[in-house]
Amino acid sequence: RFSKTSITGLNNNAYQIKRARELTCDTGLEKTCNFVEGDFMKMPFPDNSFDATYAIESTCHAPDAHACYKEIFRVKPGGWFVA
Repeated sequence: RFSKTSITGLNNNAYQIKRARELTCDTGLEKTCNFVEGDFMKMPFPDNSFDATYAIESTCHAPDAHACYKEIFRVKPGGWFVA
């Protein structure tokens, strides 16, 4: 809210995406927050599409840690990744 940062959330659970959108609307942040249903091992984003990336309780479930972090690096080469 204070930084006016644009955030894109990725989740493979349709209910959690729906709930995130509802909560975002409730707080008035729907113009800066976007939610996409998808697989973090095959993210539906072009290369180098983010300034920073972070994960909350997801990467520990990756079937292949190297491939997971390679995919994160693809959408944000260099820079910050926080988990």
